Amino acid sequence: PQTIAAWWRFNATGAYADRNDLVKEGTAHLQALNPEFTGTRLAKFLREAWHGRRDAALAALKQAERSSPGAQSDPELLLYRWAVGQSQMDGPDARAAMLTKPTFSYIAAAAGDSDLFFDIFQHPESRAQRYYFWFYVSMPVARKQLADPRAKMLLRRLGFEAYWREQGWPTLCQPLGGEDFECGRSVSAAGAA
Repeated sequence: PQTIAAWWRFNATGAYADRNDLVKEGTAHLQALNPEFTGTRLAKFLREAWHGRRDAALAALKQAERSSPGAQSDPELLLYRWAVGQSQMDGPDARAAMLTKPTFSYIAAAAGDSDLFFDIFQHPESRAQRYYFWFYVSMPVARKQLADPRAKMLLRRLGFEAYWREQGWPTLCQPLGGEDFECGRSVSAAGAA
């Protein structure tokens, strides 16, 4: 890939898969294409934040802020600082900022706010719910949300259950007979046994 969008997807895949080698490669290409692109600074932070490694995420965030002073005002970084108690940002303002942006749902998970996490995906202005819901609810920082009944409701409403019954189940979910299913820690623990 030779476009910023393609390399950003490559970087995001590396972050999601917890592959530092892919994040480094994608970041190098993004740096060559456009050193000012926000994703160049955020990939390492996202890898740590998406995997629930708070201290490492904060260290990567500080590094991004040192290398690019403009990063200090990046809304995503400000919201993450709020989520982990590193900012005096007003809670209602932070919640309102996240409600229409599904890509910020991992921040709600990092804050331990299940209600906000699910509200983001129920919000009428939230776009691309099908893609974003599974992407974010299955990442380690948010995975505990899978056991919440609201996750099952959304997975059904968005068509995941029907798809999985036809195509096969992901490692984080399993059928319970022909009418029900479960997702979450008990499933991943059973699969590891």
